[in-house]
Amino acid sequence: MNPASWARDQWNADGGALWRRVGIVCLVPACLVVALAPALPLPPAEGARLMDVSLLCILYAIVALGLNVVTGYTGLLDLGIVAFAAVGAYTATILYDRPWMQFPGSLFVVLLVGGLHASVWGVLRGAPTLRLIGDYYAIVTFAFAEIARIFIRNEAWLTGGGNGYKNFPVPNLLGGHLEGGEYTGILKTSGYWSYPNGTLWHGGTWQFYYLCLGFLLLAVGVMWRLERSRVGRAWFAIKADETSAMTSGIHLSSLKMHAFAVSAFFAGVGGALLAFRTSTVSTNVFDFWFSVVVLCALVLGGMGSIGGAVGGTFIVVGLGELLREEIHMGGIVLKVDDRARFLFFGVLLVIVMVFKPQGLFPRRVTTKREPLDTTDATLFQLGDD
Repeated sequence: MNPASWARDQWNADGGALWRRVGIVCLVPACLVVALAPALPLPPAEGARLMDVSLLCILYAIVALGLNVVTGYTGLLDLGIVAFAAVGAYTATILYDRPWMQFPGSLFVVLLVGGLHASVWGVLRGAPTLRLIGDYYAIVTFAFAEIARIFIRNEAWLTGGGNGYKNFPVPNLLGGHLEGGEYTGILKTSGYWSYPNGTLWHGGTWQFYYLCLGFLLLAVGVMWRLERSRVGRAWFAIKADETSAMTSGIHLSSLKMHAFAVSAFFAGVGGALLAFRTSTVSTNVFDFWFSVVVLCALVLGGMGSIGGAVGGTFIVVGLGELLREEIHMGGIVLKVDDRARFLFFGVLLVIVMVFKPQGLFPRRVTTKREPLDTTDATLFQLGDD
């Protein structure tokens, strides 16, 4: 389906509901702002801030698409998506910090390895929880995330501990060179990275911005294909009723393991890109509230919906960053306290759950049925005569 036909179907859905038409009208300028954020004619400070917030929304949206596989498609409440984002972030940055990994295109290799490593842990966490549902599964995922956080903070020889993992190379396509560094075990003890022939792609450059935007579009495309595949339809059947799905020939264990692996992979890639954006990997970033923000974005946008995962993330993360800004009114400076920002999220979620319990951008299920030809006399023939 091309974008024009999709927009037309959305516009005419539900009898042309007002809320849907307002959303479509707001969607076009929002997409233009995200696509053209690095090139908009704004003052340097405002332009950099807009690009930084848009980039943060893009990265959270990739993680939200991963969470949508387990929570939105199979109906399991996952509170530990942050663990896979952290695994992907630490794996990619530690691997990228090796001198033998600094070759052209190695950035894409470490992102792939980080996602695959997260997938392995997704399968390992999912294997013992195949029979758990509801609150029990949510508790296990939360416990796994806390175990991962404590492990990361205690293994300082590898992860940097509470100070975080820093001083890894800036992303670039041609690779860097370690000047004056020595290695004992795994980590380097001294030295610095030089980039004689490489263009740096740090978090504030348009190259890194469009790299992350490309990954988001790729993730959306993959999810769109998965939704319409046999695996995607099986996931939705599991969400509707596991017993009915099993009697229909769906192998529950296998399909759930696939969901765990795919979800963890996207979360790992999103976490790795987020680490390269901040140039620091720390448990202060990948904490429990990371999972809460992603889950709130998914609930607000609509679980099981690709547009809901992306749109909800841009609303929640964008609103959270907007509330950090100072408002100047006649010499008076107004600023929302960081601790009070969550009140706005709570009020927004309550309003949405009351008026739109399926989310702002719910998944629409369309089934095409052939019209019944009532003129065919054989339809009403009961016997052989």
